[in-house]
Amino acid sequence: MKFLPSSLFGRLVLVFLIGLLLAQILSTVILFKDRHWQIAKLQEKHLTLHMIEIIRMLDSLTIKKRDEFLLILNTLHLQVSWQAEPSNDCIPGNYTPNLEYIVAYLNFKIGKRSLCMIEKEIYSANDLLKLMGLEIRLHKPFYANIQLQDGNWVTFEHIHPIKEDIATPWRLISSLIVILSIILSLSLLAVHWVTRPLVILTDAAEHLGRNIHHQPLSENCPIELRRAIRAFNLMQIRLTRYLEDQTRVMIAISHDLKTPITRLRLRIEQFNIDEKKGFVKDLDEMQTMIDTTLDFMRGLNTVETAQLLDILALVESLQADYEEMGLPLKIVTDYVPPPYPCNPQAIKRCLVNL
Repeated sequence: MKFLPSSLFGRLVLVFLIGLLLAQILSTVILFKDRHWQIAKLQEKHLTLHMIEIIRMLDSLTIKKRDEFLLILNTLHLQVSWQAEPSNDCIPGNYTPNLEYIVAYLNFKIGKRSLCMIEKEIYSANDLLKLMGLEIRLHKPFYANIQLQDGNWVTFEHIHPIKEDIATPWRLISSLIVILSIILSLSLLAVHWVTRPLVILTDAAEHLGRNIHHQPLSENCPIELRRAIRAFNLMQIRLTRYLEDQTRVMIAISHDLKTPITRLRLRIEQFNIDEKKGFVKDLDEMQTMIDTTLDFMRGLNTVETAQLLDILALVESLQADYEEMGLPLKIVTDYVPPPYPCNPQAIKRCLVNL
């Protein structure tokens, strides 16, 4: 399924697009098929009435005048001629539904006569479009022999000129394309409108880790999404309260530690200078860590200035501190690193924690 869109918006658009295209194609095929049938029936009736008029006119004319009259009757779509005998290839019976209607109507209007009709097969340039109904042949050409009252036979040959063989309604097709474009545009707007709250919720979840005090999301959305946004806002409120409680506890603990540190400083003042040097150093580090913690909890987040640090000298100072506490520490290295730009207090905490 790697060809499916990864986003919800893309998948909804794909579903809408496929549904609209299928619905439009089916409705277009049905519409064109119905149009084909209506036009064919209309032309069928027109041709039948025209043939009846010609037969009645020929019955009323003498043989000499028929040739002159037929010159006037011949058109681009209908060729008319008469002869004494019918064509050999015209065999009565086995009519198609279209021809059955013409035969029945002729018998009804001019009386039952000897006649035969043959429907011609014609070539279509695009069988697929013809199957879908997008190429509409107005009426299949046919060949007919009908006997006149004096025993002669009139021949009708209904044909289609090449240029008029296919009638494709481009205006109707263009209107359907416009309708499809409008519906598709409205569908895209609707999908964007529906999925917009989800995008906002996703962005808020991503920003929650960077800013816990983000403004609550608006609940002006559908009920299903409103419940999710309401739960997210409630979660944000609970997280804010939890962090505030933890901050207050840490501030209180850090603040309370200042009192014993101050008492230790007063007691250390009674020591000799050599004895109190290490204690003062440790107390200064503790004071710095407490102040840093308080600043962080208050949101000040004081940043220590980076400076060039001799790593080997720092490790040797830690070695001296541990030896004063009775903890032997041995440094094994032949490498003398160059000064490294860093935060000395942070590096020292890292090494001590190791």
